[in-house]
Amino acid sequence: MKKNYFYLLFMALCTVCMFTACSSDDDDKDTNKPIMLNDIIGTYNGTLQVMGTSIEEKLVIEKVDDSNVRVVLKDFTFANMPIGTISAECTAAKDDKGTAYNIYGTAKIAVAMFNNIELPVTVDGDCNGKELDVTISIEDAPMVGNIEVEFYGKK
Repeated sequence: MKKNYFYLLFMALCTVCMFTACSSDDDDKDTNKPIMLNDIIGTYNGTLQVMGTSIEEKLVIEKVDDSNVRVVLKDFTFANMPIGTISAECTAAKDDKGTAYNIYGTAKIAVAMFNNIELPVTVDGDCNGKELDVTISIEDAPMVGNIEVEFYGKK
């Protein structure tokens, strides 16, 4: 009789274990989930593409206020030429679905390799809180013209 109770207890335990799920199975697979501005704030590790060259880099998104962020690329160096820190205050506007933010803005930065002359910079991209895809354009650089920097990274 004791064996029957033990067998029933074992079967009940196995049944309970079969119907439990790990919380990792419930990761945010819903790409239509609304996003908030605070969701995109943070550091993104990724790759910069500059004139056909890939560079591993970090790009930071900082909150300025409820509709603006600052995009910061610290101590950027390309081909052993110091560009400096690129920092631009940008508008952050939700896309039509409300699942990502469009980030766009302009700034002037002092470029170290050109004796700190100020050059206009344009930032344009999007972020869903997990991935960041942005283009930074440095305009009118002496001897090179416009410099396009494309960044793709993940939080």
